[in-house]
Amino acid sequence: FTFIKHFQEYSTYIFEDNIQNSMEITNHNEIIQEFICEYDGLNALQILFTTNERINNSTLFVELLQDDKCIQKYDVKESLIADNIYLILRLDHKIESKGQKYILRLTSDAISGNGVTPLKYKLQYSTLQHKDSYRPFILIQIFVILLCFISIIYCCKKTISIEKSFILLWCVFSLLYACSNTMYNVPDESHHFYRAYEISMGHMISEMNDEGTKGGRELPLVDTGFNSKYWQTFKDSLDSRLSKEVVFKNFSNTALYAPISYIPQATGILLARLITDRLAIITYAGRCANWMCITLILYFAIKLLPFGKEFLSLILLMPMNMHEAFSLSPDGMVVAVSVFMIAFVMYLRYVQKNYLSIFQIILLYLLAIVISLYKIVYLPFCLIYFLIPKERFSSIKQKIIHAVIVAVTTILIALIWLQICNKFLTHIGANSSLQIANIVHHPIIYVTTIFRTYAIYSIQLLHQMVGSTLGQLTVNVNSIIVMAYIFMLFYKLTLYGRISIDRGREYEKCIFGIVIFFIVLLISTSIYVQWTWVGENLILGLQGRYFISLLLPLYFMVTKATYIDNGENEQISFVALNLAFAFNACSGIAILFYCLE
Repeated sequence: FTFIKHFQEYSTYIFEDNIQNSMEITNHNEIIQEFICEYDGLNALQILFTTNERINNSTLFVELLQDDKCIQKYDVKESLIADNIYLILRLDHKIESKGQKYILRLTSDAISGNGVTPLKYKLQYSTLQHKDSYRPFILIQIFVILLCFISIIYCCKKTISIEKSFILLWCVFSLLYACSNTMYNVPDESHHFYRAYEISMGHMISEMNDEGTKGGRELPLVDTGFNSKYWQTFKDSLDSRLSKEVVFKNFSNTALYAPISYIPQATGILLARLITDRLAIITYAGRCANWMCITLILYFAIKLLPFGKEFLSLILLMPMNMHEAFSLSPDGMVVAVSVFMIAFVMYLRYVQKNYLSIFQIILLYLLAIVISLYKIVYLPFCLIYFLIPKERFSSIKQKIIHAVIVAVTTILIALIWLQICNKFLTHIGANSSLQIANIVHHPIIYVTTIFRTYAIYSIQLLHQMVGSTLGQLTVNVNSIIVMAYIFMLFYKLTLYGRISIDRGREYEKCIFGIVIFFIVLLISTSIYVQWTWVGENLILGLQGRYFISLLLPLYFMVTKATYIDNGENEQISFVALNLAFAFNACSGIAILFYCLE
């Protein structure tokens, strides 16, 4: 209701244009700017000035005239005008301005060399006239929120397995983001689209441009029409189609990803291309295919996990993870594959009593290869295979052989792909080779840099991880509910499941601790090498979503819970359900109104 009130009373539309005959305003020069308003509800003027990098001790006189009559006047001390920052001048009241012609007159008592120069102006309206067509979006979102609420009640009233409760909530919560977030409004999603589209055409490895400076490919996407974050632009460009011509699209940052990272997205794009050339349908087909694969994997992950199901459910229902999952980004699949790996290994450790089947052995190999190719920084997840008891193999020798083969295979495949994509790595950020040399020659300084970075940004990264900023990391969610969700996760992490204590789990906790340590180190180092300038004393470019996959290992590292026979009856608590619902509902609303502005 707060968002709707804001939308009705304070939503604005801003028209921007250059000041004609721009020059310094003095006691001998004045600026006259004519304009015609497109909408009713003109309530403010915004003017961009340059102060010529000096403090001007004069007075600026701004007049708004209609039919040679001054309807608003402002006297502004020029010493208060900031250089290249819009000066906002609010009207005493909104005026019926649609179709009306106005004159903006700027004068000053400044002498030459002591005045300001106007560059641009904006007209700010407070009106709903241009947003009548947005009402269906709001009604759909309200319907989806009610559907989520009904699902919460159903999960509380009915005794169903936790994986069924999760999958129901996952599906209805996903609708919040499907109905609120515009296309390409997830970090780097347009570049993920280019890479997935390239793979759907059968090109597994990207190319370099003619200058050899950028990675990408020529694609039939001369004008995608959907590069804006607003629904209005989406509606205006809804008829955009694949073009007959091709243009080189630069996506060096996603050309680094192995083809396997985009198999679901590319499959959806390919199937859509067979029946249509509309870009909107093609993009959403890729999104939906990625989401469906993630959903299937997460269902089996929770089903297999012997304990900690509630904590895993709450991790997966975080807004950051959900809005990444319903996109073309591979980040959602990274989380899905990593938690499935852990759930599968813990199932083999605590539940299964017989030898591994051929299918299970093949699955272990595939998971290790997939996680290493999705993002090589998550390769340490393969260390959890040491938690599989030797009793699951016919002999200790067989376990050692499989461990060696998995290690050699995954490392070799990851290094081969790293060698293939190395040419793109040198074009996406800082000087990688010099940065690596700097780390090698000054390791202590680098370790200090890591500690300094996390000391400064740890709280911000924690907030980002759960979903304090969504969309292109520009949509802010209410900080109170963000803190409430973090507190709940901390409570579940430290207190939930203290049913019994297993004194022999030190080895298990140690393995998970090593996994977390090496993944954090690899994430930090990769960002430092790829995106941070050489010798910088902070790691620039870290984002909270990179660490979502580490929350489940953290749970097993610190929890005192152990597997019990009735672990299958584990449920999500009533408070946790409602907090997850509230967090996602507020996130969906925040994204929607951001995209409607």
